[in-house]
Amino acid sequence: MSAHPKVDMRTGELLAFGYSTSAPCIYYSTFNSKREKTAKAKITISSPRMIHDFSITENYLIFPDLPLEIRGDLAIKNN
Repeated sequence: MSAHPKVDMRTGELLAFGYSTSAPCIYYSTFNSKREKTAKAKITISSPRMIHDFSITENYLIFPDLPLEIRGDLAIKNN
């Protein structure tokens, strides 16, 4: 679950996302005012990313594509 879910002030829906540390994708979900999941989507991205937050506009969701990749192979080196 995202660190900062958003509430659409127009509809009252809760918008949230999660991401995979092993697969290049974002999982987006929408919940109604009763907090029941009403929609979900899997968004493919170029590589696993650490995505802390997102933005919403009247018509769009904006997920920043920052250069911080999750690369376990570079985090641990055999010495």
